[in-house]
Amino acid sequence: MVNSKQLQKGTSAFLKKEVLAVGIFDVSLNAGKRNVAPAATGLAAGLITKQIQKKIIKNKNSDDKNDKEYTMGNRMITGAVGLATGVGTQQLMKHHNAKKNGLTPIMIVAVTKNKIYLLDWKGNHRKGAGPTEILAEFNRSEAKIKNHTRAFVHHTIEIKEDGNSCKIECNLGATQFNKQMNRDLIDLLKQQ
Repeated sequence: MVNSKQLQKGTSAFLKKEVLAVGIFDVSLNAGKRNVAPAATGLAAGLITKQIQKKIIKNKNSDDKNDKEYTMGNRMITGAVGLATGVGTQQLMKHHNAKKNGLTPIMIVAVTKNKIYLLDWKGNHRKGAGPTEILAEFNRSEAKIKNHTRAFVHHTIEIKEDGNSCKIECNLGATQFNKQMNRDLIDLLKQQ
């Protein structure tokens, strides 16, 4: 069984923030409600940026048909579009890499004063090592949290913010591991 005080202390040190509650949950992530491969998303982001660059050059340089240059302002606009699409791609890549490396569906869920973090956990519900990477984070004040209980012991919590969502699940039955630390985290999230 995982020592909850050691996990909380290690997670606080990793995040460099005081962790109010920590638990080990089965997690499913959904980045922006997209179910596409991260590589396809990256390719689409690149193509969108390229099309915007072409339109800007065409509109700005409509007087001179041979002039294919664009100004610093145009570069800033296309850079901003590239950055915005890159952020979404990065979140999908983190989720994809986590799945590929066997880091899901079991993750550390940590709650600080302002954030909810999903962190990698290499192990099972009894033992493991982590955290080494932040896989997702939600702002506590902006996230919508829904709690569901089935058969008195199976708890599911859905967290949604800006199109990103996750579902964390655990059993708090008599024979389950880590039930006290998971119960403490669920109680903290219910206070939202």
